[in-house]
Amino acid sequence: MTMGSPADARQTVAIVGAGAMGAGIAIACARAGHPVRCFVRSDESRSKLFERIGTALDVLVSADLAQPSEKDGIVERIRTAPSIGEAVEGSALIVESVPEAVPLKLEILAAISDSCEESAVITTNTSSLDLAELEGAVAGPARFAGLHWFYPAELVEVVEIVAAPSTAPAVLDALQAFAEGIAKQVVRVKRPIPGFVVNRLQYALLREAHHLMAEGVCDAQDIDASLVACLGPRWSATGPLESMDLAGLDVHLAVAQQLYPQLSAATEPHPRLVELVAKGDLGAKSGRGICGGYDSVSVTKLFQRRAAAIRALRRAERT
Repeated sequence: MTMGSPADARQTVAIVGAGAMGAGIAIACARAGHPVRCFVRSDESRSKLFERIGTALDVLVSADLAQPSEKDGIVERIRTAPSIGEAVEGSALIVESVPEAVPLKLEILAAISDSCEESAVITTNTSSLDLAELEGAVAGPARFAGLHWFYPAELVEVVEIVAAPSTAPAVLDALQAFAEGIAKQVVRVKRPIPGFVVNRLQYALLREAHHLMAEGVCDAQDIDASLVACLGPRWSATGPLESMDLAGLDVHLAVAQQLYPQLSAATEPHPRLVELVAKGDLGAKSGRGICGGYDSVSVTKLFQRRAAAIRALRRAERT
């Protein structure tokens, strides 16, 4: 059971779920030379997909992370199909990236499994759902695994490869080779656990951030500044564990003994977050979120700033 030569850019990648994540995944694969087919239900969905792709490519170019001459070739390698069967036909790798709802994912994975070739590797882009449950929808579950991308998928270098209970080791190796072939860094999750690795780390920090704001210790801008101007740059150069090695593990232990009992141990999302969502304040996409209001100009500037920061980090890594 294999995807053939994962470095072979002629392999077709099928993407089922053509939202913001799907668009980014399509760009990442097509930029590496892979033909890509995206399942879209309607002409409107197709237009939205290519609008997202165009906007994302413009950001890459503006941040000097892609050349203008690349854009046409990337777009030409991305095609759409009006049915799952047509999208996955002949595909070596299939990425399911529909919203995080078990019934929906089970339905889509079953449809993919019924339509694709037996040799195709089927992956889910879930960030939190139980792979043991999801693999039940796939005929031949040894070919099924988690392939977790991060938003924006065309920019973030890491992907998590997660073994489901039945995943064949050769499939995990093939996925790693594929991911590395499209310039991704792999975090290989040795056993499934809710949230995998990156989101567990991220949400532990976010839980404490909400707690600090609710306790009146600081505001949202202070939280972001602490990461953007301190922890973020430091951890991008030396990860948190390397940083502790540099600081000294005796110091790390002493601070941990003092702080661990004081950190938030909340088991439910903070009421303020629940209240914002209930009001429809969903962040940039609705015009208001934790950090205040957003308009199209401010959102574009944030996208550009993020891309420019990633460009600077990549250049620093090459020196």
